[in-house]
Amino acid sequence: MLSVAVCGLLGLWFMVSCLKQTALPWASPRFHTFNVFGLLPNWSLFSSNFAAYNYELCVRYISTDGQSGNWIPLPSGSSRIQVPPIWNPERRIGKAYLDLALKLIQLRLLKRDHIQSSLPYLICLNMASAAPSPANGKSLEFGFFLQEGHNRGTRKLFFLSSRHPVNP
Repeated sequence: MLSVAVCGLLGLWFMVSCLKQTALPWASPRFHTFNVFGLLPNWSLFSSNFAAYNYELCVRYISTDGQSGNWIPLPSGSSRIQVPPIWNPERRIGKAYLDLALKLIQLRLLKRDHIQSSLPYLICLNMASAAPSPANGKSLEFGFFLQEGHNRGTRKLFFLSSRHPVNP
């Protein structure tokens, strides 16, 4: 009797999980409301819409005449290797970027005055300052972008630093 109840419960969970993946407009708010413990996964196995996001740290330089340059992504590690499911050292750099970005957002929400003296901000500033700067670069800013995994061209800025002078 217990095994029938467990099988029924797992079958119900499987059906609700599959229904959640269809992204029906009437069901989406209900799933979000009842998924308090996060038991319904967010899979996107056979779709071009991956359920993954990348956080990218970028820097841009402001020239002596005040014009902003293009955003330049900072290197995120070594080149892509062929066995990421088995060995993926780049994941640590992505995790570090995520941790830094979330901490900066948290600090911006809590202590807006002290964010520039915080360790995550100084780490990001150090990484941005270490990047090669153009000859006419007077100052720099860094920013964190959110990039959807399925659409490499679309980036959304969610943290922007203050301007900092570039040392010659």
